[in-house]
Amino acid sequence: MTAIGKNECPLQSILQILTGSWTTTILWQLKCNGPLRFGELKRNILGISSKVLTQRLRFLESERVIYRKSYGVKVLKVSYGLTQRGEELGLVCKSLNELAMSWNIETETAEPNYQSLNLLSGLEIGIPPNSLDTEILSNVESNSQITKTFNND
Repeated sequence: MTAIGKNECPLQSILQILTGSWTTTILWQLKCNGPLRFGELKRNILGISSKVLTQRLRFLESERVIYRKSYGVKVLKVSYGLTQRGEELGLVCKSLNELAMSWNIETETAEPNYQSLNLLSGLEIGIPPNSLDTEILSNVESNSQITKTFNND
């Protein structure tokens, strides 16, 4: 883990680990499924390339968040699992997941932000931002399906 200077936030080193691309997804997979082989991880994480998965696994291993276990005599097999540090991060990720779910529920039940909705609607149909007329605005406001779709995105 990177050394922290006197004036830096102590969370910075952990956040640098967590904010790497695909990191939380990899940690979540290992937390939920236990140790996994490379191919299993790749199949479980849709959209990740082999190159990026390899880079992230090497980085997480260098930070002692995951371990790499090699086994097999004739055919080398490798699996990845969480270290003690990884398990501790798993608890943090679980709390963050609960917070994210809570925020998602709040967002779904909140009043829609019509200014953002208007901007998006206008751009989708080729109208420049801020030039939507009141008739379009009233139609959008009365159409609960559009509002619901916007909130779910």
